Amino acid sequence: MKIAWKHPAEVFYQLHKQEVDAWIAKRWQALWMLRRGERLKRVKEVVGVAHVSIQRWVKWYEAGDIEEVERHRLGSGAKRREVWTREQERRVG
Repeated sequence: MKIAWKHPAEVFYQLHKQEVDAWIAKRWQALWMLRRGERLKRVKEVVGVAHVSIQRWVKWYEAGDIEEVERHRLGSGAKRREVWTREQERRVG
């Protein structure tokens, strides 16, 4: 995996250590490991995510830097879960 790095590994390490959101911290850990030269297979085993997730994070980084990786929050693009069924909504009105 060829990556157009804009930051040294230490930046990703610090982001990983300071992040309070566990899911975002995984992104920084994966990018840190990749920046250090770890293979994708090893990174996905350690971080515990699919390789497509890591590839997506790298794509975000290359497209828009660190801010782009942070911008994507869990569920930000997901369909909102309905609390009521359609029938219940119809009754309420």
